[in-house]
Amino acid sequence: MQRIGGRGPFKACLGAGVALLALAAGCGERSANLPPACRQGQRAVTGALASAPGRVRIDTRGGTGGVSISSCMTDGADAADLQELGAAINGAAAGLAEVAAERPDSAQAVQLGYLAGALKRGSEQTQGLHSELVRRVDQELVRVDRTSAAFQRGERAGRQLG
Repeated sequence: MQRIGGRGPFKACLGAGVALLALAAGCGERSANLPPACRQGQRAVTGALASAPGRVRIDTRGGTGGVSISSCMTDGADAADLQELGAAINGAAAGLAEVAAERPDSAQAVQLGYLAGALKRGSEQTQGLHSELVRRVDQELVRVDRTSAAFQRGERAGRQLG
């Protein structure tokens, strides 16, 4: 077998493979393009939505600062960020949809509408990267009355403020 740069073929391939994995994984660092508040998980998303239809912000400290849901939808997010954000958003949407389906005029319907509106707002500013996230949340909305006043109030607020 031919040697590449003084290494055996196995070592050369192994080195190239490790280099590609490190590049793909970002060498273990998180994407600097996703605000840290966007990595706080489902509980943070659900908690932040409690202020809908008012200004909703996800915060790392549980305070009044933080970032909007649409700010979490950036083109620069890496695959791990997208997966983490998607799990949090989908989990929040599923929980809210469960209640909103039975109680269309509930606070949960407002919150779910806000979440849907904010996701649409955020996805319009990206290059299709978050279309799967929007589609999955839309699947949760199938069982919800989207014509209810509560849902529509939340959705309008989410599109405007989200």
